[in-house]
Amino acid sequence: MIPFIIQSEKVLELIKMGNSQVLKYIINTLKVIGALFCLYCFICSLVIRSSVFKLLAGQATGNFLLL
Repeated sequence: MIPFIIQSEKVLELIKMGNSQVLKYIINTLKVIGALFCLYCFICSLVIRSSVFKLLAGQATGNFLLL
Protein backbone atom coordinates (compact mmCIF):
# COMPACT_ATOMS: atom_id res chain seq x y z
CA MET A 1 0.00 0.00 0.00
CA ILE A 2 2.79 2.46 0.81
CA PRO A 3 4.57 2.10 -2.59
CA PHE A 4 1.24 2.87 -4.28
CA ILE A 5 0.89 6.07 -2.24
CA ILE A 6 4.43 7.13 -3.10
CA GLN A 7 3.86 6.43 -6.80
CA SER A 8 0.56 8.28 -6.81
CA GLU A 9 2.25 11.31 -5.24
CA LYS A 10 4.89 11.23 -7.97
CA VAL A 11 2.19 10.97 -10.61
CA LEU A 12 0.31 13.91 -9.10
CA GLU A 13 3.53 15.92 -9.06
CA LEU A 14 4.16 15.13 -12.75
CA ILE A 15 0.58 16.08 -13.62
CA LYS A 16 0.95 19.40 -11.82
CA MET A 17 4.23 20.06 -13.62
CA GLY A 18 2.64 19.19 -16.97
CA ASN A 19 -0.31 21.48 -16.34
CA SER A 20 1.98 24.38 -15.49
CA GLN A 21 3.88 23.87 -18.75
CA VAL A 22 0.64 23.76 -20.72
CA LEU A 23 -0.56 26.86 -18.90
CA LYS A 24 2.69 28.68 -19.75
CA TYR A 25 2.28 27.66 -23.40
CA ILE A 26 -1.31 28.95 -23.48
CA ILE A 27 -0.36 32.22 -21.79
CA ASN A 28 2.56 32.80 -24.16
CA THR A 29 0.35 32.04 -27.17
CA LEU A 30 -2.25 34.53 -25.93
CA LYS A 31 0.49 37.14 -25.41
CA VAL A 32 1.67 36.74 -29.01
CA ILE A 33 -1.89 36.96 -30.33
CA GLY A 34 -2.49 40.05 -28.18
CA ALA A 35 0.69 41.71 -29.44
CA LEU A 36 -0.26 41.03 -33.06
CA PHE A 37 -3.75 42.41 -32.42
CA CYS A 38 -2.29 45.58 -30.91
CA LEU A 39 0.01 45.98 -33.92
CA TYR A 40 -2.96 45.50 -36.26
CA CYS A 41 -4.99 48.15 -34.38
CA PHE A 42 -2.03 50.56 -34.50
CA ILE A 43 -1.62 50.14 -38.27
CA CYS A 44 -5.36 50.57 -38.81
CA SER A 45 -5.33 53.77 -36.74
CA LEU A 46 -2.47 55.13 -38.88
CA VAL A 47 -4.43 54.43 -42.06
CA ILE A 48 -7.56 56.08 -40.67
CA ARG A 49 -5.55 59.05 -39.43
CA SER A 50 -3.90 59.58 -42.82
CA SER A 51 -7.29 59.43 -44.55
CA VAL A 52 -8.72 62.01 -42.15
CA PHE A 53 -5.78 64.36 -42.68
CA LYS A 54 -6.18 64.03 -46.46
CA LEU A 55 -9.88 64.85 -46.16
CA LEU A 56 -9.21 67.85 -43.93
CA ALA A 57 -6.42 69.10 -46.16
CA GLY A 58 -8.61 68.72 -49.23
CA GLN A 59 -11.54 70.51 -47.62
CA ALA A 60 -9.35 73.33 -46.34
CA THR A 61 -7.72 73.70 -49.76
CA GLY A 62 -11.10 73.80 -51.44
CA ASN A 63 -12.36 76.46 -49.04
CA PHE A 64 -9.23 78.53 -49.52
CA LEU A 65 -9.59 78.50 -53.34
CA LEU A 66 -13.24 79.57 -53.15
CA LEU A 67 -12.34 82.81 -51.36
